[in-house]
Amino acid sequence: MSQVTLNWNPNVELNVSYDVFRGASSNKEGLLPLNPSPLVFASGVEPNFTDSTVLPGSRYFYRVAAFVGGLESPFSNEVETVFVPFPPGVAGLSLGRASGFGVLAATTLTNTGASEVRGDIGVAPGTSIVGFDTPGGPGFFTGSEHIDDFVAIAAQADALAAYNAGLLAKNGDGSAPTNLGTAVDIGGRTLAPGVYVAPDSLGITGNVVLDANGNADAVWIFQVGTAITMAGAIVLRGGAQAANVYWLAGSAATIGTGSIFSGILIAKTSITLVTGANIDGQLLALTGAITMQANNVAMFIPITLVIYAHGKFFGLGSIFFDCASGTYQEVIVPGTTSPAGTTIIYNPVIGGTTQDGSVIWQTLDPPIGSPLQLPPSQPVAAPTQPAAPTGLFIKSES
Repeated sequence: MSQVTLNWNPNVELNVSYDVFRGASSNKEGLLPLNPSPLVFASGVEPNFTDSTVLPGSRYFYRVAAFVGGLESPFSNEVETVFVPFPPGVAGLSLGRASGFGVLAATTLTNTGASEVRGDIGVAPGTSIVGFDTPGGPGFFTGSEHIDDFVAIAAQADALAAYNAGLLAKNGDGSAPTNLGTAVDIGGRTLAPGVYVAPDSLGITGNVVLDANGNADAVWIFQVGTAITMAGAIVLRGGAQAANVYWLAGSAATIGTGSIFSGILIAKTSITLVTGANIDGQLLALTGAITMQANNVAMFIPITLVIYAHGKFFGLGSIFFDCASGTYQEVIVPGTTSPAGTTIIYNPVIGGTTQDGSVIWQTLDPPIGSPLQLPPSQPVAAPTQPAAPTGLFIKSES
């Protein structure tokens, strides 16, 4: 629980009491005190007050007033908190040399539609990648292709290490993961950051909301015993980042038609994307295949869009907005801020821009036209041949 404790010097008057006032900005403390009754302290006790109603990630200003015989003193000096820290959270998983891959399969990577991957694609120990630029489409990717080379092999090893580490993860306070239940469907729920376990399968029907409550470093880890199946959307709110959401499937994962998946998906066996499913994150299959059918895979780079519109329906790349009312809308991609009248229908961003006479696009990070893609895979040197053993001898015979 977050809290702020205040201390101050005692007044010299007799029969004195105190009230504490709080504000969200300087010289804007509220008219009503935080304390429900006057604060009275025995002689020799330093006056103090603990505010347990503060919110992590927020900043507060305080003043104190003294009262004697119903008369109020001037306010004390004003004090300002730093931003209230968030409680200890879950540590993220290190993907190591798998961090640059948008899609990494074990046996085969097959695409049968106009798919787009922002990042590297690869397969190891398999040798088959079909349906991308090399050799011949119809999908394409922005990074490099790795077919059973040292990069893909090393990435698979690091992906497995991340998977195993995730299965051992506990909550930031050291408590065991929250049990979601057997053969559970989490559609329609809002989940705070933490570690969750589904001993059997996990379904996502409709929308599940991951709310960071203003903490951009918040982490979710889902430990799933068998399969993950999805027909809906994973909605990120309150500063939640797709790069901090990990889904660990004990067997296969299937992302259904039109679904919007957010996070890093590591499946023990295979991953199947049905036509129109879109991924804000990464796909890593440890022992099986990845199959794609006209899908977009991209790790988000934060973008701010300032939109001037009125009653317009328009799009930027693969994000579409419906401004049903108002002349000014502000949307923070990927949807952490979405005012009334603005509906995010589809993501992730793949690039491009659309303008008409009533719409002005302004992107802050990155600028319009810059590529949206994962960092390239880290180069991995070929292993060197070990030296021959020396000093061999027979110690005894019998």
